[in-house]
Amino acid sequence: MRYVPADKYNVAWFKLAECVSRGEKERALGVYRLLSHSFDDPAFARQLEGDIFFSFNDQDAAIERYADAARLYRASGRLLESLALYEHLVVLVSQKHEYITALVELCHALQMHNKLVLYVGALCALPMNHGDLARALQAVDYLDEKEIADELPTVRQQFIVAWLRTDTTYEPIMHQVIKHADYLASQEPQALQQFLTLLESIHAGCHAQLREHFQAMIFVRV
Repeated sequence: MRYVPADKYNVAWFKLAECVSRGEKERALGVYRLLSHSFDDPAFARQLEGDIFFSFNDQDAAIERYADAARLYRASGRLLESLALYEHLVVLVSQKHEYITALVELCHALQMHNKLVLYVGALCALPMNHGDLARALQAVDYLDEKEIADELPTVRQQFIVAWLRTDTTYEPIMHQVIKHADYLASQEPQALQQFLTLLESIHAGCHAQLREHFQAMIFVRV
């Protein structure tokens, strides 16, 4: 951090606050540029710049700076700060897929199970709500790659049911149906029977193929 006398440093912060309160955007940004030279924390500097733009209702500029700051916080291992900014970004830009994906990964790393369930559900529902079934499947497959999906069997089942009620073509998600059924068979046998009954009521073809899968497994074990 470049040395700045304490009195000048404090005056700069006061001037910045004063410019913002008076609605003097260009002056505020000028003071920020001078002040930013004293920072050795690029993530905080970028976040502060975003706050200034946000205070002047320049959302596009604020979003760009917040996204940069969130990535910098995450890269430096400050996951809670990164999480907070990504949560703010999701509020500002609710349809931004990459921000929700980042939140899923951060919640998983921080072991925030309740938030993880929330954002995994949002990650899958976002494309599904727009009729983009292929992207919704990509989201669930992505969760499998990150070894997150098995922690959230309810979300996987909700996705399967939503797909089958939207599209009669079940082949693209059959691997997800089998993964979910195998998980229930090993962890929650009673829930498996409920899933099979639900599946039969929604899509007979998918239900029949899953039955064949289990019959083949029995044959292999014998």
